[in-house]
Amino acid sequence: MKMHAAVAIAAAAFLCSPGGRAAAEPVLTFAPGTGRDVGNGPFSVGWRFDVLQPVTVTGLGWYDQGGDGLEEAHTVGLWGPDRALRHSATVPSGSSASLVGQFRTVALPAFTLSPGKGYTVGGRTVAGVTERITGGDSPFSTVSQTVDPRIRYVAPVTTVDNPDFARPDFPLGDWGFYGPSFSVLPAPTPVPKPLEIEVSSNSVAAGDRFTLGIVLRRDITQPFDFYLIASTPAGTYTLRLDGAAVRGIRRIYANIPGFAAPFSTTVLRDIAVPRGLAGTVTFYAGVIEAGMIPPVGGLDELSAGTPTVIMLDTQSVAVRE
Repeated sequence: MKMHAAVAIAAAAFLCSPGGRAAAEPVLTFAPGTGRDVGNGPFSVGWRFDVLQPVTVTGLGWYDQGGDGLEEAHTVGLWGPDRALRHSATVPSGSSASLVGQFRTVALPAFTLSPGKGYTVGGRTVAGVTERITGGDSPFSTVSQTVDPRIRYVAPVTTVDNPDFARPDFPLGDWGFYGPSFSVLPAPTPVPKPLEIEVSSNSVAAGDRFTLGIVLRRDITQPFDFYLIASTPAGTYTLRLDGAAVRGIRRIYANIPGFAAPFSTTVLRDIAVPRGLAGTVTFYAGVIEAGMIPPVGGLDELSAGTPTVIMLDTQSVAVRE
């Protein structure tokens, strides 16, 4: 299934196919051979999940065994952590609905799931329709699955003594019910920073080994000054590219006419983290217009959009004694 990027909130943030559409993908795939098909019902089945990172949903679907069309129509819904139904759709019988991965899918206006616990996707099935896969008989087996890393599969669920479409909430242990699912937009492709501070870890303790480097990925085409600053609980320091630290804010290089990328260097190489820095140490790498001082009251006010700033990156490291 494909969705016009205009429907999907900020088109530039999505992976787009050559036709100008954002390609949807299944949030989950599984190996049918690791389970078995079943045909009892009617009731609603599904699975509970947590959202680890924001994810944009584009449709609701039902498993199409063999990819040759559904025997029956299925109503599918997605419930939030508050147990409220967010969206629902009826996936028609046959093959008119788009096949996204293993699921016949009905497109929806794109919506985003925020990080949180206790989401549920579920749908109604009827007796005699073997259009779902479950774990095997005792001893229970777990169906082999691959899940989008932005969510966490928690547990299969079903309704009890309710033949209608409803939120399934009775857990089934190792029994997996792979009928209902949903499609999502791919995670945005990270855009490399033109200037980046790279650290060996964002959380260290006194005595740990620590490395910091600078990477330049875009040419600097105008005269500039370069700064590398460490704001620490013990004070503010300028780091020279040879690793020496000088108290205060100073230019490392001044009035450089320009510089060609790519360039990288290691400033601090496998040093022992000194004591007395417990808290947060924030590093600032800045390419500033030559001879200019950014019009800010402090380092924490700097941003890439600050006047006179050509490039800027910051990196914070938590330090423990």
